[in-house]
Amino acid sequence: YNYHYDITAIEIAEGVASLSMKCFQDMSSLEKIYFNTNMMENEQSKNFFSISGAWDCELIIGDSVTKIAPHLFEGASCIKKITFDNPQKCTEIGDYAFADCHNIEEMVMPEGVISIGAHAFDGCSGITKLTIPSGAEAIGDYAFDNCTELLLLFEAKALPSELGDHWSGDAAVCVDPVRFGTTDYGQEYWVAGDNTVHVWKYKGEAKEVIIPSQIEGIPVVKIEPNAFSGQSITSVTIPETIT
Repeated sequence: YNYHYDITAIEIAEGVASLSMKCFQDMSSLEKIYFNTNMMENEQSKNFFSISGAWDCELIIGDSVTKIAPHLFEGASCIKKITFDNPQKCTEIGDYAFADCHNIEEMVMPEGVISIGAHAFDGCSGITKLTIPSGAEAIGDYAFDNCTELLLLFEAKALPSELGDHWSGDAAVCVDPVRFGTTDYGQEYWVAGDNTVHVWKYKGEAKEVIIPSQIEGIPVVKIEPNAFSGQSITSVTIPETIT
């Protein structure tokens, strides 16, 4: 299906077992990919959806899909938004499933997910927030590496029992938050259940940043990874409450 510039939608129907590598090249008008089959792991599976010229595609995962196979959407720079027809059905996201999908900006993690594979979202630098459902039991090595803008919000009051090496990568990890807020100086934070404050993003204009020892009268105990990414600051003053 290469060089079909007028195609606006693709459907991969239930029962499709395999695809050829780079089989959907040069579809600059593509807007939607409807994917509704449980494809098996394939060593050549990456780059199925590395589609030249398309940048604003919505990927719709159909209700027949129970697992996102390893490497399935790796390098799919055309995908900007991901939705699930039935968020309860998909229980597993395989290794490298969405790795290097740097154009994704919007995705809701399926509510039924139990396992997230190694490097599953590695390089998804456009995603800013993912809520990990309370039923999640395992997250693989480097699953969220190079996700410099990402906030991982856990519904459960504790992290999953099986966590791989450097699983959270460059993401900020928020467990059991009480509330979120922003200071007058552009410091975004959350108040945790243990009555402490975590600063996770700076969006102010000052070049010299001072982190207060308290916000809302509550001690600031941590600055999350990449809190200052993309900011042209010259200095950061850190209080003694952060060790």
